[in-house]
Amino acid sequence: MKVSYKWLSGYFAELLPSPEELAGVLNTRAFEVESVDQVSNGDTVIDVDVLPNRSHDCLSHRGIAREIGVLLSRKTNEPVFNFDTADDSLGFGVIVEDTDFCTRFVGGRINGVEVKESPMWIKENLEAIGQRSINNIVDITNFVMFDLGKPMHAFDADKVSGVLMVRKAKNGEHITTLDGKDVELDETMHVIADNEGPLAIAGVKGGNRAEVTKKTKNILIESAIFNSSTIRKTGRTVGIKTDSSRRFENGIANELALDGFKETVALIVENAKGTDFKVGHMIDHYPVKDEKVFVSFNLRKLQSLLGANITADEVDSILDRFEFSYTKNEDDYSVSIPPLRLDLRIEGDLIEEVGRVYGYENIKAEPICDMDFSPNSEKEYKVIERIKNILVGEGYSEIQTYMFGTEGDIEVLYPAASDKTKVRAGLRTRFTESLLVNARNADLLGLSDIRIFEVGKILKEKEEKLILGLGVRNVKKDKKKESEKIEETIAVLKEKLQCEIKTEISDGVAEIELMSLVEKTTDISEVELGEIISHATDSVVVDPVSPYPFVLRDIAVWTPLGTRVQDVEQVIKNHGSDLLVRIKLFDEFEKDGRVSYAFNLVFQSQEKTLTDSEILDVMDSISKEFVSKGWEVR
Repeated sequence: MKVSYKWLSGYFAELLPSPEELAGVLNTRAFEVESVDQVSNGDTVIDVDVLPNRSHDCLSHRGIAREIGVLLSRKTNEPVFNFDTADDSLGFGVIVEDTDFCTRFVGGRINGVEVKESPMWIKENLEAIGQRSINNIVDITNFVMFDLGKPMHAFDADKVSGVLMVRKAKNGEHITTLDGKDVELDETMHVIADNEGPLAIAGVKGGNRAEVTKKTKNILIESAIFNSSTIRKTGRTVGIKTDSSRRFENGIANELALDGFKETVALIVENAKGTDFKVGHMIDHYPVKDEKVFVSFNLRKLQSLLGANITADEVDSILDRFEFSYTKNEDDYSVSIPPLRLDLRIEGDLIEEVGRVYGYENIKAEPICDMDFSPNSEKEYKVIERIKNILVGEGYSEIQTYMFGTEGDIEVLYPAASDKTKVRAGLRTRFTESLLVNARNADLLGLSDIRIFEVGKILKEKEEKLILGLGVRNVKKDKKKESEKIEETIAVLKEKLQCEIKTEISDGVAEIELMSLVEKTTDISEVELGEIISHATDSVVVDPVSPYPFVLRDIAVWTPLGTRVQDVEQVIKNHGSDLLVRIKLFDEFEKDGRVSYAFNLVFQSQEKTLTDSEILDVMDSISKEFVSKGWEVR
């Protein structure tokens, strides 16, 4: 949330520290600060990352001011809004059909308003945080939302037919929003409507039918509290996210409905009086009142959890700075939670509040005594890590594939996608896919075959099993060589693990039940962990993978007998340009006093797809250099 320094300063009698200093305080004790920026009107804006657990009370200037007041031990000057000009003759009716969705509705009618340009102080405050000024009525509702954290809405009363209703939308109903978007509604959503139909998507976006314009004379003010999960689903369904819906999505205290209404009306009284101005009687539909919340904690437990010897006086001081009411019985505290603090519900919540205000940086590190930190590794872990090391030594690479797919014995109740509807009953399907994908890049990798393995869980006949999968794919698609390689690998595992391994090899893939293998393996408890995970300290250099396809070309050359292959490769490297990423010798023979070398050349760019003409230019350059040396290109 963008917070205006000038706006914030209005909550304090004395001068605040600089915006940069405030940002530092918030960063260490409350919220992460994204940036501190000067704006055109001479103000400074602090961009505060308010997380969802504090959105209900701190997604507002007043909430941030309260936090600063607590952290700096300063009193905040919070205005009290009252008005005594209510006229009972101005009727206002509301019907709330779903009280689980709308827990409180506060509203009233105001006649004789003058819609005009906002006073400069409202415009400057809104513009500082990136909000466009529209007119004084709309600006006041926006100001209250960013000041108090309570979204507000004003309807042109003369465009409303009958009473306001908070109800479920009907399937197929439409509304045109204030920004001109036509939205089709359904019964999972809620609207504010009149006798003619929807006037607003409740908590998300207003409609244009009862929009406040320069011609508006009479208005209805709505200040309601809506169910957070319903607003979140509605916003996602209609593809609309607003400052209003963001606040409702994370929950708003019922008490703010009245506070928001009072502040809005007071500002309208001050800044929008027209001819025959009258404020109607306030209606407050609040069928189920919130109960008071009390949370207890123990001083000794607080000290233990925080690891600091915070005294009772220090705890009392922090609770007083929050203006929490509380009682004490020796080390036991019972705290009355303010209605706005929806995040404080258990003992740990209060302990965390005390800890962050006390300052985590003030909690000194202490050595932990009488604890054995030596690793207690299980045989299963050691055997599996040993198997992995053996396979890597045999030229295999480890992969990890999805647990979910379209094949398996167990269906997923709520699948994440249409191709992830079942839990796998084996590794074979995904393994085969991985072999195919990697085989296409074998030339780029400089490999004649692809060797992969995976240690993964499957669900077969409702039983979870741990499986070792082995896969080999020969680039020349020689199935015999694929099976032979897996058989050789299994023989190596048998020898080094000293146990029997039974499995079937099909299409270059084998699956081995791992737990039975672990049980059969000779105990290796005497082996040091350092030996098992020795590869963890290896230095690895990772090159970026190009998103563009590679190009494969072959070149062969006759050279005088005695010419080294390294000399030929050097010529290719010198004239292959930056596009040449790999050279591989695939043929060599002697005849008639000459030696022939044949190479696979792989070209690839990090910036674009290569064209035939670009590759041809490079190949010509290499060939010309061969000829200049008296060699013959085959």
